[in-house]
Amino acid sequence: MKKTTTILLLIGLYGFCHNYSMAQWVQTGGPEGGYIHSITDDDTYVYAATFGAVYRLEKGETSWISLPEINGAHSLAVSGSTIVAGLDGGGVYRSTDHGMSWSVWVSGLHNQSAVYALAVNGGDLFAGTDRGVYLSTDHGANWTPRNSGMDNLLVLCMLIKGSNIFAGTMGGGIYRSENYGISWSPVNSGLKNESVWVNSLAAISDTLFAGTWWADGVYRSIDNGDNWIITNTGLGNPDVNTLAVVDTMLIAGTFGGIYHTEDKGDNWGPLDDSPGYVVSSFHLTGPVIFAGTNNGIYISPDKGESWEDPYDGFIGTIINSVHSTGTNLFAGTANSGLYRSDDEGTTWEKLNLYSSNITSFIENGTDFFSGTSYGVYKSEDEGDTWVPSNNGMEFEQISSLNVISDGKASNYLFAGTDSSGVFLSTDNGDIWNRINTGLTDTLVHCLAVSGTNLYAGTESGVFVTTNKGVSWIPAGTDLNGIHVNCMIVRNGNIFAGTTNGVYISTNNGTSWTPVNTGMTDLNILCLAANDTYLLAGTFFDKVFVSEDNGDTWTPVNSGLRDLPVLSLGLTETYIFAGSRGAGVWQYPLSGIITAVQPPANETHLGFTLGQNFPNPFSTSTNIRFTVPTRAKVILKILDQSGREVEVLVNSELMPGTYEKTFNRDQLPGGIYYYQLQCGEFSQTKKLLVL
Repeated sequence: MKKTTTILLLIGLYGFCHNYSMAQWVQTGGPEGGYIHSITDDDTYVYAATFGAVYRLEKGETSWISLPEINGAHSLAVSGSTIVAGLDGGGVYRSTDHGMSWSVWVSGLHNQSAVYALAVNGGDLFAGTDRGVYLSTDHGANWTPRNSGMDNLLVLCMLIKGSNIFAGTMGGGIYRSENYGISWSPVNSGLKNESVWVNSLAAISDTLFAGTWWADGVYRSIDNGDNWIITNTGLGNPDVNTLAVVDTMLIAGTFGGIYHTEDKGDNWGPLDDSPGYVVSSFHLTGPVIFAGTNNGIYISPDKGESWEDPYDGFIGTIINSVHSTGTNLFAGTANSGLYRSDDEGTTWEKLNLYSSNITSFIENGTDFFSGTSYGVYKSEDEGDTWVPSNNGMEFEQISSLNVISDGKASNYLFAGTDSSGVFLSTDNGDIWNRINTGLTDTLVHCLAVSGTNLYAGTESGVFVTTNKGVSWIPAGTDLNGIHVNCMIVRNGNIFAGTTNGVYISTNNGTSWTPVNTGMTDLNILCLAANDTYLLAGTFFDKVFVSEDNGDTWTPVNSGLRDLPVLSLGLTETYIFAGSRGAGVWQYPLSGIITAVQPPANETHLGFTLGQNFPNPFSTSTNIRFTVPTRAKVILKILDQSGREVEVLVNSELMPGTYEKTFNRDQLPGGIYYYQLQCGEFSQTKKLLVL
């Protein structure tokens, strides 16, 4: 049975300690969807790779499950009975049990290689990486480089056709090998230029096709790649992510949905009823087409004639922002739009916001504003409907929003952008004006408000305006040249999360002091706070909490998937973490040990175990104990026969007095015991559950 417990540290003569109870992070019910990098299948399952996990769907079923031990996969392939996953910066992982366990295999392959493509040829496997092409003849266990003649080693896609192998690169066009990868030659005649991005390669009989970015779309070759011509008539979006062949039909996944041609590229048209999202990957198995999009996987059971919505269980979204309005929780995603939950994340509703990339969210009176990759959107009905609010700043990429209240309905609404500095609206978002006088760095990552001062965190430090944007000056010199990702104001103090850790200013930005004790990852991506806790989300080591205004930090990560934490939000009962590829996660605030002052007569002369209170109890009780020296502490509940019911504490604690809250949950009434063990010290006392 699962019980929620809380432990309190009572600070005394022996200092302080922050640890955490047995509470766990739990993935919420979404938002479902996510950007799909790659899809493959074996005889029993279909597999799909996202930023946050690899998912598996049993053929004939309708629910995806997330597989353990792996995230960051960019490419997938099945070689014999082995599933091979190429990671975006971690080499290759292999599984021989349908993805239930994985092991890293990088013999001959750099363990930090980004593996963008995998191509199977019988028992051989080719990998296209950011360090060129590699070959494995044993299902991915060992690798040898195959790069001779390649000037561009950023290989995005591969095609094996007969005795020839083709490699599409990032900025170097197409290479061909006629001797199984031993040597390569560029084959770019006819391409718009030799620096195009080639994302996908496909073939219908002897005709080759290349899907590109920034090079007018699809190219065709009828002479084994020696010459290429553009074949884009009717192709509504020229940025092609992926190509696939369905019998004699060629389909192209673009930033504007799926297009098809049945005359080898002479004429294109949109594929009827297909998903109108960013389509990133295809996989075919029999008549079934799997289309990976920025909103999950869509499935056509009949070669593209009809399409089914994504199945349940696929939570691969990247969460840029999490915001609580008190009534609802909003999650802004990368690529998948804006979602709303009215039950603290159990269920999520996708809202009709045009932009798919939501970066920020703020309330201004009763109106809501969302910052997106295409400007600002506004809602006057609690998020039900959204309209553009961009007059004066069309198509700006918004990084942050904030507001200074002047007691009027309109207030001063500010928008930070990725390249154009800061904009101001004084009429509730109807008209925006650029306000950059003195702002020498216009790549703005975040905005924070303290009183009537506005602070902008940029690529090169913090700037402040004391006159609502009329002019800006640097906020001190301590952060000059430092990349500032996020800022928050708490109890009059300003905190800046940077690539060098957390900094605090207690004097309105005149000076900044690092506050990183206990912080094992200094790449701070987000900050959040309430009256009790200061929280930091990081790139590598997830979430940290401080209960002393940043002086010390402790990780809070039990159960949280090993992914960057891009955003944090708080309600009265939960912390919410927005992950890079696994949706929104939830942690109870009651799971945090809170530092409090001890009673005046509290002593710390030795190990002590107090009587629980209240006793007897029906729902919960508190257990207090004292640790005089740093020690490994075990506190557990036993039944009358001495069998262990639950372990409340099993960790090393610093000297001090602690208090643990034990929730009875479904425990039957009766007599139980609680036992404290610290080295040679052991003490047991009785408690009564009504």
